[in-house]
Amino acid sequence: GSVHSTPMLVVGGLCGLTLAVSMWLCPGESFPWRRFLPLFTLLALAAYTALQLVPLPSSWLSLLAPANLDVWTRAYAPLGAAPAASAPISLDPAATWIEVVRWLSYAGTFSGVCVLAARRGAGWGVGLVFGAALIAALTTLAHGLAGAERVFGLYEPTFKPQPWHVG
Repeated sequence: GSVHSTPMLVVGGLCGLTLAVSMWLCPGESFPWRRFLPLFTLLALAAYTALQLVPLPSSWLSLLAPANLDVWTRAYAPLGAAPAASAPISLDPAATWIEVVRWLSYAGTFSGVCVLAARRGAGWGVGLVFGAALIAALTTLAHGLAGAERVFGLYEPTFKPQPWHVG
C-alpha cells in the first residue's frame, strides 16, 4: 500500500506478466479452478475499482454519489467553464488507476504462487516466502550496520529514516 506510483507500475507490469504466464501454464483440464477462486475475487475487485473510472452522466452521478458530483461541478467553477456533462465516481482517477494496478498485482502474485505450489509443492512456496523475508531482514541489518541513509545506495528518502528502518 505504501509503494510509490512508479515502482508500483513496474511491479504491476511484472505481476501482470506473471498472471498471463500462469494462466498459460495451466490450460484446459489441468487448470486447478478450485485453487484459483481467490484469484477471481481479486480480478473482480480490480474490475470493480476500474468501474469507478467510467464517466457517468451527471443525472446518474447525482443518484450514486451526489457529493462527488458536487466536487466535479465546483472543480470547473474557478475556470469559468460549464460543468462537464459526465464525470467518474472517482475523485482522483490517477490514484484509482494505481489501485487497479495493485489489485492486478495481487492477482498476478497469487496466480504465480498457485502455479508454483501445483508444480513444486507447498513447501517450496513457503521456503520462497521465508527466503524473501530473510533477505529483507538481512538487508535491513546491513543498512543499519553501515549507517546507510540511501536504500541500496540508490534511493534517498525525502525524510531522515531511523538507522534500522532502511532495507
